[in-house]
Amino acid sequence: ESPTDSSFGNLSILQNVSKQDVRMNPFPHIVIENTLPRVVYDALASTFPYDSKVVDLSLGQKPMGQNIRYNIQARSVLQSKERPFSPPSFDPIWYNFVKYHTSPHFFREVVEIFGDILKRDRPEVEDIASKKLEDFNVAVRGLANSDTDVILDCQIGINSPLSWRSRVRGPHYDKLYKIFSGLLYMRHFEDVSKGAELELYACDSNCTSVSLFYETFSSLVKFKLPTSVYESKHYDPSELKVLATHPYANNYLVFFLNSKRALHGVSPRAPTKKSRRLLNFIAEVPMHRWINWKKKHHRKF
Repeated sequence: ESPTDSSFGNLSILQNVSKQDVRMNPFPHIVIENTLPRVVYDALASTFPYDSKVVDLSLGQKPMGQNIRYNIQARSVLQSKERPFSPPSFDPIWYNFVKYHTSPHFFREVVEIFGDILKRDRPEVEDIASKKLEDFNVAVRGLANSDTDVILDCQIGINSPLSWRSRVRGPHYDKLYKIFSGLLYMRHFEDVSKGAELELYACDSNCTSVSLFYETFSSLVKFKLPTSVYESKHYDPSELKVLATHPYANNYLVFFLNSKRALHGVSPRAPTKKSRRLLNFIAEVPMHRWINWKKKHHRKF
């Protein structure tokens, strides 16, 4: 797939990134301001789906709660072109943007930048596929088959409006079948709320993990959830050191390799009637392959 759009030019979020831009502390990541050309960003921002549409197309289709994450998956955008006269439909630039960021070409861009680090820090990714990263077969989440080595998604997401200060998600690392994650922020021009920065953490000693937590009325509430073979880990923020804070700002990208070291979370957000808008770029090992590999090697995470 081409990273260009005939009307807007280069669509890739990594078009201005090289290996030299990778920051290693506290874990491998890149930070880019003014990620997309202004004409591309403005075209996406001006046609960003309404909150109601994002909620309706999220898995589960539940009524919108306060400060909850909702996502439109890539397949919903891509399949919408197959039924252009039936809702939901998306502006053509969204189709082209999502198509590129779930393509083999985009995955190769990521490998060009992070490949050496990924092979060193997560060797099981190549081991599971029994091939080099450069040769992986790529598929869109929800459209994969038995030959798929890596599943990509490009989600249109929001954290819904809220009437009290709260944290949408505290310090955690993602489920370990996830290879990388990228967050491109698309803040609404009328959103003047404080907080909701992306924080990167480090654990200096034996930090306490909890199944899930978030802050409600400035109090830490812990919930016990069923464990599974692919559960992520959440941590008490009072035991972690914040090593970097990245603003919730227009056209601002943070992209990182996932691992147990990749502790990140969102700072508490002040009340606002505007949603926190973002795009989420994901690569995952197919679930059945991940579970089979763990059983074969008797790995526990």
